[in-house]
Amino acid sequence: MVRRVPAVVVLLLLAAAAASAQTKVNGDARAWEEVQAAFDRLGKLRSYRARITAPGVTTVVVNEVVPPDRLRVVQQMGNVTFEFITVGSETRLRILSPGIPATWQCVPPTQAASLRPQQPATPDEVTITRLGESSIEGTRTQGYQYTQVVQGRPTTHRLHVLVETGLPRRLEVMDSGGNTTAVVDYYDFNAPITIELPRCG
Repeated sequence: MVRRVPAVVVLLLLAAAAASAQTKVNGDARAWEEVQAAFDRLGKLRSYRARITAPGVTTVVVNEVVPPDRLRVVQQMGNVTFEFITVGSETRLRILSPGIPATWQCVPPTQAASLRPQQPATPDEVTITRLGESSIEGTRTQGYQYTQVVQGRPTTHRLHVLVETGLPRRLEVMDSGGNTTAVVDYYDFNAPITIELPRCG
């Protein structure tokens, strides 16, 4: 039994919440539709990977996603690796570190729920601008910057969408001063990824 699940960054699969009739969109409404469409396309893929990094932090988190309900998360922290596998409502954890048996542990349901990607809440208000095109590792992308307000709390993202496919390529999470605090890179679209739930113990 797992007594304590270590902190891990689990990617929100849909970083742009679906707008409703109650969402007020400031700025380029068409751009907001394009942002939502990009994440809709991502969710309809057979599989993909997403790597999460942060400026000045050595920890790297890689998510392998097989929609609708299979997720593998590998978090590297120095010489310790945390690995989570979620299939449906069940989650397994193992810790790879010198001197620690690398056995899979069952994660209690109350803890497992916090590790599964959650649908973001519908924003009350969105302010969005369309940025110019840029190149990421030689590939053309279209940029967007948007701030969502959910229950009075704003969050700002800068999204780069692949021009050729309309899929997200890079998502930057920003603080109130406009500084990037985390970067999510999407890649390996429709790669042959297989995620199976290990036995505990």
